[in-house]
Amino acid sequence: MLLCLLVAATTSALQLPQGRSNVGRRTALGLASVVVTAPALPSFAASPTDLQVATPRTVPFVLIGAGGVGSALLRTITDSRVFHADRYGIRLSALAVCDSSAAVLATTGAGSELSDKALAALIAHKAAGGKLATLRGVSVQSPREQPAEAFLLSLVERYAAEAPEAIIIDCSASSATVPALVLAARRLRVVSANKKPFADSSMDSFLSLARSPSSPARVRYEATVGAGLPVVDTLSP
Repeated sequence: MLLCLLVAATTSALQLPQGRSNVGRRTALGLASVVVTAPALPSFAASPTDLQVATPRTVPFVLIGAGGVGSALLRTITDSRVFHADRYGIRLSALAVCDSSAAVLATTGAGSELSDKALAALIAHKAAGGKLATLRGVSVQSPREQPAEAFLLSLVERYAAEAPEAIIIDCSASSATVPALVLAARRLRVVSANKKPFADSSMDSFLSLARSPSSPARVRYEATVGAGLPVVDTLSP
């Protein structure tokens, strides 16, 4: 489902079902998802086959959280290059991958990205219990004395300026991502499997993410059943 949300976030052509919109609402019992019926409008949404192009469109992303979920997402992305190009006409391109210790960055310059070889090495390093701060052969930026919130916010500020089409993906389990996601919701796009920014943050943060005028076009979020996040932003009725 996370990969489905990521693909949906790459284009405005993939929209919510006709006549429905998802509205996140906090109640006395916590966070709930309410499906509101709206007047039916003519649908101009393209089918996936309509999105095929001769040269795949590069869609840059920054991944926060390189544990089990984040690594699995990276592996699926690299294993699905041909499928994504043929079916959706896109190539998901990693600009940076972060864990709690550091961020691995692509080299600066137009068209730069973390290669599939570099991502495979990163996945293997994390699977062996390593931290990104100790990964060799790549450009690593450490927060040093900087708090995690400030470090992640600075990364989003950088890519908002350098790569305005980027998607910020949150596969962490930390509330430290909230300031970065709030900024990304305004200037970039967000896909999140992390429940804390939506179910365990301030009301202002929640409204900035789930109820902003640009949601769900810029913010898509999901969690597995029973994961503690009773909000489902579906791609089908």
